[in-house]
Amino acid sequence: TVSNKKNKMLAGSRTSRASPVPVVGTPTPLLNTFSRPFFMLVMPMVVALFTPLKIARLLGGRFTTFVLTSITAACAVLTVRMVRWHMDTFWSWYQEKKWLPNNANYAQDGAPVMEGVSEIRLENFGVRPRETCHILTPTKPSGRTLVYIHGGGFVVANSTVLLHSITLFCRQGFTVYSLDYPHAPEHRFPEPLISVLRGLSWIHTTHGVTQVSLFGDSAGANLATMAAALICNPPLLASFARETKSMSILDWAFPAIDSQISLYGVLDQQSWRDSYLSSICRAENAIALAGLRTCMSLYRSQHGVFENRFTLLDVAADLNVYPRTLIVGASKDLLVCSSQAAYTCLRRRGFDVHLRMYEARHGFFGFPPSWTFGAWKTSAQPASALMTAFLRDPVPVCTPTPAAPADPAVVDESKAVDDVTTSAGAQTTTNDGSNSNSNSTTTTESTANDTASAAPKATTRNSTDSDETFHPITQAAEDQRTSTAPRTRTLAGARAVSRCVVLDDGHGCCTDLPEDTAIMCSS
Repeated sequence: TVSNKKNKMLAGSRTSRASPVPVVGTPTPLLNTFSRPFFMLVMPMVVALFTPLKIARLLGGRFTTFVLTSITAACAVLTVRMVRWHMDTFWSWYQEKKWLPNNANYAQDGAPVMEGVSEIRLENFGVRPRETCHILTPTKPSGRTLVYIHGGGFVVANSTVLLHSITLFCRQGFTVYSLDYPHAPEHRFPEPLISVLRGLSWIHTTHGVTQVSLFGDSAGANLATMAAALICNPPLLASFARETKSMSILDWAFPAIDSQISLYGVLDQQSWRDSYLSSICRAENAIALAGLRTCMSLYRSQHGVFENRFTLLDVAADLNVYPRTLIVGASKDLLVCSSQAAYTCLRRRGFDVHLRMYEARHGFFGFPPSWTFGAWKTSAQPASALMTAFLRDPVPVCTPTPAAPADPAVVDESKAVDDVTTSAGAQTTTNDGSNSNSNSTTTTESTANDTASAAPKATTRNSTDSDETFHPITQAAEDQRTSTAPRTRTLAGARAVSRCVVLDDGHGCCTDLPEDTAIMCSS
């Protein structure tokens, strides 16, 4: 009897643990497929960043703070290495063996991911870890070259897992070189930057490339903009080589840089600190800020090499020449403040720089479009069209525009002159800020019949009817100079009518997003 009861109890327990019958026709959410490994890797980092510091504040004392901060750093490094291993193994294999060969997968421009790509090969350009380069050869080469530097907070990711986001440039005839570089914290600044410079020199000497365009996203944008600053300014390069004790850099030959794109890049070290975006929740603001601070602390030199001037704005005062630049940002990304600060600084110094914001989060261009539930059509797809149009527009190589306008009364150099740049067929409106220091939102509307006078700082080009032509911004007429209302500037050759919601808060933030999603780059 006891044996029968035990058998019945075991049978009942086995029955209760049986999985329920799935409902026919109910799709499995895509997030469920990736949420478990994602949160297993990310959540320990979030807990490690917040819990010990909170305990330290409660307990007080320098020793307690030191111990708990050390624990936080150790947990952050461990989490970074776990994520890096995951991306270097499974996701790299998945990209090469599953994602790229599948013609059903499409890229950010809506075309099949491998369409227009005849070959992808991997070569080494150095002897240090991760000094490798993927070379993407187009089926119809145009003779132009693009060098891509991937992001990942200086600590994770690689060229392989982001190949799907750059094949679209091959369809435009570009030969694409995708560089890898050593990761922090094992290899801190300036090692990754020196590896990028070595890669550019290798492209020039080994493959005979004399002129390139640079493209980087996130941390890759930091390395791309810094490489452009060093290559285009020999005195700055000499100072960098001397202070980093890498004098051999001065013997390297580099290709000329005709243009570059920064996609939600880390372009300064200050503007995003203690900032708050109203377009995202408080928790997302806190997590983004903690992640940025962690990555920057892991990348920063522990010995103060080059005075830790590893962002574009750190060396902006030493720039005499800088290539034509397009800065692309996301309104729901804390680094939007960095993009705005870099744009304002370069614009004040008279360089040819353009800015475009999209209603998206950090990394919107790197995720496969099919993972974004259709959001790529309003962010990644128009961004890809804008960037390819920008790169196709022929420009002088590393030629700076005048540092000051001919008539100082036309442009007030004490204020930021901001623009939002779109491809042809879209109306663009810009704002240089009002006299008030408080945040103010202004909506302006312009038509294709509006005229604009060319500014001394802007390069004038003839607009055409092609939707693939990139048009520069021109300045407003002089009769609006003394107006207290925000001034408007129209895109030469634009045809459509649109609305631009501008929020000026001292950083000169400007975006053409709906009013309820306006960004705030302020403390």
